[in-house]
Amino acid sequence: MLAGEPSTLGTRELPNSIAVLGGGRRSLATSLWLLGRGRHVVTVSEGRMGADTSGLAARAFLSRIEGAGGSLLSAAVRRVQDSGAVIVNDGVEKLVSCDAIVVADPVRSAIPEWLDLLEIPDKIIGDARDPRGIGPAIAEGRDVMRSVG
Repeated sequence: MLAGEPSTLGTRELPNSIAVLGGGRRSLATSLWLLGRGRHVVTVSEGRMGADTSGLAARAFLSRIEGAGGSLLSAAVRRVQDSGAVIVNDGVEKLVSCDAIVVADPVRSAIPEWLDLLEIPDKIIGDARDPRGIGPAIAEGRDVMRSVG
């Protein structure tokens, strides 16, 4: 799902600062794609990043994301607010400021309960109950990003 300020959705430009929530290959591929378009990206995962792919593929994703200037955070998302995502790590809350949020968690099939509380547009990308390969996942994410841009 993609959520962002209404003023950034529906324009031709992608938001400048994006938080990607989830650490699976879809999240990592989305982060890398956004970084390739010059966006500031922070990827947040409560679990091990790349756990749904091979160790070699995960290391390649993580290395490329960091090499492109992306940030990788191991933390749980507590809530989402207008200014970004509030994460918690070792009991300490921290705000990850961003213009848009991508929720791309292949492990959880349920829509996060806080999403209904937001009064901003969202887009569903894929479904954890119907998994597919990385190629179609990247293509679907790319198509959605283009449709909101």
